[in-house]
Amino acid sequence: MAKEALRTPLGIENLDLLKNVESLIETRLAKLVPTLGRRIGVAQLLVKSGVLRDLDVDKVIIGQTLIEKLILQGTTAVLHSANAFLQDVRINLELKISVEWFIDLEIFEDSGTEQLGSLSFNLPVGNIQIPSLSDINLTIPSVSVENISANVTPIVNLDLGGGQFEKLTASDTTVPSNGFQLNGIGLGNFTLSSLNLPATSTREAKLQRFIPNLSLLLPGTQINQLTVPNTNINNIQSQNIAFDGIATKRGIGVDLGFVGFTVFVQPIAHMFIGSMLFQNVNLSAIVNQARIENIHVPIDVRGITIKDIELIDVNVTDVSG
Repeated sequence: MAKEALRTPLGIENLDLLKNVESLIETRLAKLVPTLGRRIGVAQLLVKSGVLRDLDVDKVIIGQTLIEKLILQGTTAVLHSANAFLQDVRINLELKISVEWFIDLEIFEDSGTEQLGSLSFNLPVGNIQIPSLSDINLTIPSVSVENISANVTPIVNLDLGGGQFEKLTASDTTVPSNGFQLNGIGLGNFTLSSLNLPATSTREAKLQRFIPNLSLLLPGTQINQLTVPNTNINNIQSQNIAFDGIATKRGIGVDLGFVGFTVFVQPIAHMFIGSMLFQNVNLSAIVNQARIENIHVPIDVRGITIKDIELIDVNVTDVSG
């Protein structure tokens, strides 16, 4: 009977032995499984091309924008109504005196012009109030302003609608970052010289901040026929104004036939205005053409979320674990 029991594979006599073996295996596996959590080190990840199904950006911070040149051509403005106030008006009246003469003898003749200098008179005028200005047409053929700085409000919740990319390279990557658990399988150390994958997909990737090395350079734009409707402006004040008013010269002459001369006087008014203030201005304007050239825009992109990434033709080199 003892020999027949030993020949039985699952005989009652072998139950204690099987239990001991099972207990030993469980004890060994309990110690072995935690050591199977491993990480795979990827020295370099090369992606030939890919497709982004969706690309969302939380905020794009635009730095101080520089416009190299702003050109306004064919500007016509109409000053409908305004009150003008001229402060600290001074006039310097200059009288330039010259004489033209001639000599006409039978054996000798000559002529010429001599400058006799000028006389100056200072006329302090003070302040001048002009009660009403209306329907003054102003025509400006061309205005050019260079190096304009502007502050632009950040762009929020920007949806770029996805796109494509090529030649993505990631170095010194650990996949996955927290390791992985192998249950029921044990692996020792391994090394792969290369691994080719036809395609991979990722549900979502996030980038906290992206700053391009260079600012965006917009070559420029052109806008035709800008119309400014009637606009009310409270006050417009200018800086110092200086201009000259030159009158036609007048002369008194004497002609004796063989000799003569003419004395000329040319008035020149040098006008100085400390400041000019326009009050209660109402005007309208038409700009035939506005052109902006070379706009430099520095950007700071933050909070980038990329969803549904498809990687095509992935080449992984130097994989170890």
